[in-house]
Amino acid sequence: MTGLMVLLACSNESVQAGDWLSFHTGGEGVFVPANLGVGDPAEHPTIIGDGDGLATYDGTPTGNEFRLDGELVGDGWDRHFGAAQSRTAGIARGDLVFYPYRTAANPDGSGQKIHIMETRAGEVWFKYTGVFTLDPNDGEAGTLISRSGFRIVSGTGLFEDARGWVFVRTETSLADVFPDSDGNLNAPFRYDFDGFIKLADD
Repeated sequence: MTGLMVLLACSNESVQAGDWLSFHTGGEGVFVPANLGVGDPAEHPTIIGDGDGLATYDGTPTGNEFRLDGELVGDGWDRHFGAAQSRTAGIARGDLVFYPYRTAANPDGSGQKIHIMETRAGEVWFKYTGVFTLDPNDGEAGTLISRSGFRIVSGTGLFEDARGWVFVRTETSLADVFPDSDGNLNAPFRYDFDGFIKLADD
């Protein structure tokens, strides 16, 4: 784990492979397109976008907060690639609408249903399930918040054969959502990852 010792400057004690490490990162990104809900939008007013239910983030989410056990990994940089697939047309409960989702095929063309987080020390690979919650009464024009459990399934470099679990939250203000020149909805968001990871032994 010499790469870890180079990238991770721990203050009083060294981090060893096999230890459970706290995992945090955060930053900003954009869902493009931001499609939520599956079905015909003309029949289901809860559907956002074209009805295929695919919300993609292809390298737009980036941040500089990546830490293991509170210490920056490299300069803390990370970038994310993936897509979330809605599973219903949207579940209305009062003023709220819920959109359950799961990991979809990554837009990198590999066909793998994983979320890829790039870092200075390698990639972290996740699978997840979660739910978007649309609240039209929250904030200036409403909010769209996702909450999901990300399971670490492996990775590359330092994170090869890593395991762990991370809670992930994203938040979008509906006032910031806009269509691009291709007619796709763009939904900017803030993301936060908090959980634990165990690195593989050499």
